[in-house]
Formats: sequence, C-alpha cells, structure tokens
Amino acid sequence: FFNDPATTEIYTRSIVGSVRCVQETVDTAEIKALIIPQLITIAKYIAKQPTGYASIIQVLLPVVQRLLVDPAPEISEAAAVSLANISEILSTDDRGNYVLTIVLKMAHDDESVDNRVAATQLLNKLAGKFGKELCEVFVAFEMMSMADDVEQKVRKTTIQNFVKVCETVSTDFFVKKLLPVYQKLGKDPYWPAREAAVNIVVDIANVCPIEIRQTVLVEIFTEFYNDVSRFVKKAALLQIGNFIYSLKGTNISPFLIQLYTSLDPKSTADEDLI
Repeated sequence: FFNDPATTEIYTRSIVGSVRCVQETVDTAEIKALIIPQLITIAKYIAKQPTGYASIIQVLLPVVQRLLVDPAPEISEAAAVSLANISEILSTDDRGNYVLTIVLKMAHDDESVDNRVAATQLLNKLAGKFGKELCEVFVAFEMMSMADDVEQKVRKTTIQNFVKVCETVSTDFFVKKLLPVYQKLGKDPYWPAREAAVNIVVDIANVCPIEIRQTVLVEIFTEFYNDVSRFVKKAALLQIGNFIYSLKGTNISPFLIQLYTSLDPKSTADEDLI
C-alpha cells in the first residue's frame, strides 16, 4: 500500500489535513493530551515524503505554537517537549527561522509572565539544538534581557534555566557576556533567585576557565555563604563540597577549606530553617 508514491502522498495529505482540523477545532485538554505525543510520530513520517517537510513547518509547528501557550501547564509542558523533538528533524537554518522565532515571540510577550517563563525554559532546553552561533547571536541576549525582567518569577526561572546556554556558547563569550549575568542574579533582591544561583554554582564552575573559578567564582560563593537569607546560606553549604572539588585541587581558598572541615551536618538540616 505505502510503496505506491501516489497513495502515500494522498495519505500524507490526509494526515496533514487532520492535524490542521485539530488545530482549528480542538479545545478540550483531554484530546490535546492525546494529540501532543503523536505529533513527533507524524512529523517523522511526513518528513520522508516529498511535500512532508514543508507541512511540518506550515502545519505542525503552528499547532505546537498554539499548545505552548495553553493555560493548562501539563499541555504547555508537553508541547515544549514536542517542539524540542520536532526541531531535531528540521535543518539548522529552519530551527532558527521557525522554532527560535516561536520562542522569541513568547519571550517578548509583555502581557504574559507565564509565556516569558515558558520561553526562558525553552531557550535553555533547545540551546544545544540551536547551536553556538544562534545562542551567541540571539539566545544569550534574550537571557540577559530576562535577567532584568521586572517579574521576580521570570528572573528566578532565568537562573534556573541558564546552564545549557552557558555550555553551548564559547568560553570567551560566556566569560564576557553570561558570567556577569550570573553575578547579577546572584545578588538579586529576590532571595529565591539568589538561591537558584547557588544551586547551579558547580555547573557554572565547570564552564569557567580554572583561573576564573579560583578567583571570581570563589568570591561569588563566599558572598552566597554570607548572604542575609538563611535559605541562600543553606544552599551554599549544600554545594560547598562539590564546589571545592570543581576547583581541581589547586589554589583552594583556605576559607573554603576551613568552612568545609568545620561543617556540622546538622547545620543544613531542615529544622534549622524553621
């Protein structure tokens, strides 16, 4: 049946037509939840057909775009996974022209905090697929903008979704452009944002050149430990062992060694935060 090109093309058009119909008519969360996992299967199939690749861009991506801003979190999160999977089928140019464009539109939605939060998560999730060039030209600068967002939730989400972008850009770009953003969010007035910065300090250390780890990052970590928030301080104590290990055993601050060796396991217990 599917060895006949004409029949296969008709079948492909039927699938695409069905998806387009779904886009225009489906409103129930139950049906959306059933449809989303099928989108990548459909995309993989039609991508092999003569006109299928264009249909991914013209039909499937608009469906995913609509689902990304769905008010139900389980739907928008599943759509984000679907977008990441479908982007693997697309060329590098089309990831920039279509997928990145969808995410940037969400990032620039001044009326919706949820859309900006979701965009930040997507930029990090898709950083590896966008690649070094797109991350340095577009994604990183969008993350810088998010770090200055007036909404605390957006700033916190930015630092929580920072690492993959840092890992994708060049080391020089990271040091000059993104490390200052990390430093800024590490001093954010909103303590949960500072706590989120502490939680990724080891990942940031692993991206930094060793000389930056042993100087700038040690200073940042010391500030975390001295933070006025007990939650931030506790987070620093929980990270100290792995942070010291990331320094590779050379020129380790005596302060860190003393802090680690004198650490009382009870000092990080949950009851201390009551």
